Amino acid sequence: MLLEAGLILKFISLASSFEIIERFPPGDPEGDAAQTVNYHVQRDSKVELSCTASQEFNLCQWMNPSGADPCGIAAPDTEKVCRKNGISELELSWTDRKKCSLTIHNVNQAEMGEWTCLLQKNKENLRATTVIVELKAPEVVIDGPRDITVYDGEPKEFQCTATGTPTPKSISWYIAGRDIPLTVLASEIKGNQIEERVSALASMSWNDATLACHAEVVDDQGKAITGYDERRLQVRSIEQSNYNEEVLRMESFEIVQRHPAGERGTTPQTILSSDAEVTFSCTSNHPWHVCMWKSPISDQSCGIFADNILGKECTAIWNTKEVDWKIRKTSDTTCSITGKVSIADEGMWNCDLQSKPVSSQNNIHKDDQQYFEVLLIKTPQISIEFPEEFELRDGESQRIVVDISGAFPKPEVIWRLNNQEFKPVIVDSTPPTMNSRGLYSLKQEVDFKAKSDDNGRRLFCIVRQEDSEGNVEEQVFEAFLNIKAKPMLMATASLGPGIIAAIVSVAVLILLIIILLCVSWRTGKFCFRTRPTQVRTLEEDEMLPKPDESNLGANHETYAQDGKITYDDEGEGSPAGSLCSLTVEAPKRDWKDATRLMGSEFQKFDEPTLNHDTFNSFATNQPDDHGESQEGPNPDDPVMQQNDHFTEGNVHGTPKRIQYDSESET
Repeated sequence: MLLEAGLILKFISLASSFEIIERFPPGDPEGDAAQTVNYHVQRDSKVELSCTASQEFNLCQWMNPSGADPCGIAAPDTEKVCRKNGISELELSWTDRKKCSLTIHNVNQAEMGEWTCLLQKNKENLRATTVIVELKAPEVVIDGPRDITVYDGEPKEFQCTATGTPTPKSISWYIAGRDIPLTVLASEIKGNQIEERVSALASMSWNDATLACHAEVVDDQGKAITGYDERRLQVRSIEQSNYNEEVLRMESFEIVQRHPAGERGTTPQTILSSDAEVTFSCTSNHPWHVCMWKSPISDQSCGIFADNILGKECTAIWNTKEVDWKIRKTSDTTCSITGKVSIADEGMWNCDLQSKPVSSQNNIHKDDQQYFEVLLIKTPQISIEFPEEFELRDGESQRIVVDISGAFPKPEVIWRLNNQEFKPVIVDSTPPTMNSRGLYSLKQEVDFKAKSDDNGRRLFCIVRQEDSEGNVEEQVFEAFLNIKAKPMLMATASLGPGIIAAIVSVAVLILLIIILLCVSWRTGKFCFRTRPTQVRTLEEDEMLPKPDESNLGANHETYAQDGKITYDDEGEGSPAGSLCSLTVEAPKRDWKDATRLMGSEFQKFDEPTLNHDTFNSFATNQPDDHGESQEGPNPDDPVMQQNDHFTEGNVHGTPKRIQYDSESET
């Protein structure tokens, strides 16, 4: 029931859509019927092309490779013949209004290329393209010179390569036009190429005979075409070999040089990078006859004879396609093997060289072999915090820890800024240590200090390993550096110690000056300001005897903390023992105490009269009794008004002067 429903749906789908449902040559059964298809034929062959639509169409055209006008047929015609310059006669036919066919007789060079079928129904168009490809004979090459020398009774290897489109399917060997008994050592198809290597036992009957290698390809019409290559054989006997048997019998035959290098009798190690191409070699002190190589890949040895100048692939003998090693004769005394290293090649290798026969009368040879060990680089596991971008401020440090384990050989940690080598500050570094499996571990802890000049650069951490051949394996970690300038408040962080000390000293000095100013303001003592002096001249009938110093001692000492009192008794014309002048120096805040002191001293001498009006007269810059202007504090100052010690009384004595020093308010 379901099958019937599916068929019905398919029928409905085909009935409702206009598409190409069949063609010749057919395309991929799983692909689109309208896809481009290559069709291989030989020149002068007859070719028939066709395309079939799901519905009837009105017009069919075939466009040719030359780009000339297409050849078409329209209803009601069912057949048509087109003739174009350089193109053979083209026959078109229309079957059931759904199939359009094109026949090309005797395809020539001009007709090789794209042929497109165009079907048209009303405004709908369908296309299907076929590329006619001329089938040519494959290119066949036998490795080696035009003349190949072989030795009677010894095996000889030959190799042949054939290339073609389509790919040749097989190779055939002939000597003097006849099949020969041989052993196929290897046969492999690579793309559109086939390679085959065979071995045969040489015979004197081959002398001057032709060795031929044939390969054929078949076109899409089932017709084959053959390509071939030939070489001329020269057969020699053992007696004709050009080595000195006597010398070989007298001297030893040994390997005197090799790669990997090492002292004779030792097993050197060589460290190699996986997939790296490498060449091993060994050189003897006399010409070698047979060269054999043995690897960890197989228990069987792979070797060549000295007359094989083509070399030999070891893939078939070692039964693996993952490695591709080839032995070559480098010189009469040197044999080498070249290939790409894989995990299967790790282990013990040896080279075995065999001399030519010591005597032509027997098959006795001398030989020597040397061993070496192949080790592969082991890529380490790396633990590192290394983001894609470092965002730092100028002067900041970023701690980076690199932890490496499971490495062989010893890894090296390299730091770079862009393409330049960079050496960060190493905070801690653990030297490489080897575990029981021969693998190394190390740890490195560094500080990267950000600099504004590095903004926009890239920081690289590279873990590098190098093999014995100079091949390098690297694991690279990369980060973009986004370094911002420091904040203004942090600018001093980049200053030198001397500049910082100078700034601190200036700041301390300014602070001390401010403190001194505050103290001076508070105490009223400004050493840089002139202290005005108030002077009053006593009247003729006034007398002011000099006080006894012993009486002033206590007051003088008490007051001397803030000011000073000066007594002058050497005024002109003054009697002995009288006071010429009394000078009091004091800050403004101590005026009250100063005037109290003056008053107390005056009162010791019969209550001298110093009335308030007279004191105000000399204190307010008004002319005194002699007409001279006096400078002094403002009489409205509350402190001056509190000087109640200057009271009325009688003063007797010779005219003298009272001088009062204080700091003016103005």
